[in-house]
Amino acid sequence: MMEKEEIIRNILKSLLPMMDKKALVLLTGGTADYQEYQKMVDELLLTEARIAVTPAFQCLASSEIRDRLGPRYIMDGGMLYREMNEINIIIIPVLTRNTLAKGAMGIQDNLVSMAIAAGFMKKIPILAVTENCSPDSGHTREKGMNLNETYNRMMIGHEERWKEFGAILIGREEFSSRLKKMLYPEITIYSENRSPEQISSEVFQVLTMKDVQYFHQGQRVRVFSRSVITPSAREALNEKNIIVEII
Repeated sequence: MMEKEEIIRNILKSLLPMMDKKALVLLTGGTADYQEYQKMVDELLLTEARIAVTPAFQCLASSEIRDRLGPRYIMDGGMLYREMNEINIIIIPVLTRNTLAKGAMGIQDNLVSMAIAAGFMKKIPILAVTENCSPDSGHTREKGMNLNETYNRMMIGHEERWKEFGAILIGREEFSSRLKKMLYPEITIYSENRSPEQISSEVFQVLTMKDVQYFHQGQRVRVFSRSVITPSAREALNEKNIIVEII
């Protein structure tokens, strides 16, 4: 069975290619319970993600982790709501039963539950891994936490409410592929031998240096308002005086 630390590490690695996308990562007490979490801190700090944590995370995480993540922390409600205007996606690597229930009932008693409620109300995509809270997960079964069918139905009901609100709840093995689909829903894979005429008719969800090399001087290209343009692609666009039209 995959180690819990490796699950979180793989999730954080999936955030690295997001470039211009702004993510909010919500860390719960379930996250802080991982003994080797400090191994993942460097990878998290390489992303552009902001971080909001529960009081349980603050209590359980080591002082070293809290200090290193500190500059990324959202500290209060006012700061949270300002940040929410810029957030493209909310990631919950470990959704606990407590946070699941609060989100389903609209409870807003800490920064994480406030962020979830705001995400639902603003229709910001939320991607949450349910390994720790779903009655059907291997983790829950291994711990013997799925023996009360009535309680299980309550938790499944909470999951269904989240889905009605628009959240995507997944197992750990689905995370990377679902994240890419959420970030780039309209991306199409094209052949390498594209002509400039073919390129000019595309609307780019992701624009990389590899794409720009096919463009000619002064060409006009189209992107979506939330498309990703990598830093190297931006430099090449400027060098070729390419006009980028946002639609």
